[in-house]
Amino acid sequence: MPENVYAQIKTAYNSDCSKGISIVYLEMFRTFISVGVAFTLFFACLSCSSPTKKEAQKLSNTLLVINDSVFARGKALGVCIGEAINNKDYTKIAPVRQSYEDYIDSCGRYVKHMDDTGGSEQLRRAELAVLGYEKNMVHNDLAMFEKLKPDARPNDISILFQIGKKDAKRESDLISKFREIQQEYAKKNGF
Repeated sequence: MPENVYAQIKTAYNSDCSKGISIVYLEMFRTFISVGVAFTLFFACLSCSSPTKKEAQKLSNTLLVINDSVFARGKALGVCIGEAINNKDYTKIAPVRQSYEDYIDSCGRYVKHMDDTGGSEQLRRAELAVLGYEKNMVHNDLAMFEKLKPDARPNDISILFQIGKKDAKRESDLISKFREIQQEYAKKNGF
């Protein structure tokens, strides 16, 4: 409470002591108001720093959009590999794969620098795990298709697909874990 207002009230109460108004009551009133203001400010600050449902939902949706876009680009790379196998021309895979890998890196940087809201730390870590594993698969597994020669045997191609299939199982597990954490995050934040 501003001191000048307090002084005015105190003066008024002091001048009217005949009505039994005591300075003790004035001090109690001042303390009550101060505590009330402190609680109001405290809870206002809590509500300012706590995430809104809308902010939490926006973060979650952003991660889902990232996953969808990564999936779409991965599908395009798969189509490119399929065409390369059919045409026996593996030279066109490298630029598509590198572009995809660069895209995954940019998504990872974006997710790393997102502001956490509503306890999103675990959700972001799960997303980074998915992106990291996807990049590893693209860099290690799918890059092997670039090394194939036009006279590659079907068995050589089949071996590469088996390696990718094995690693895709781990990726699927990471995606399932992300979805589980995302559902918990949504429930926690009320959407």
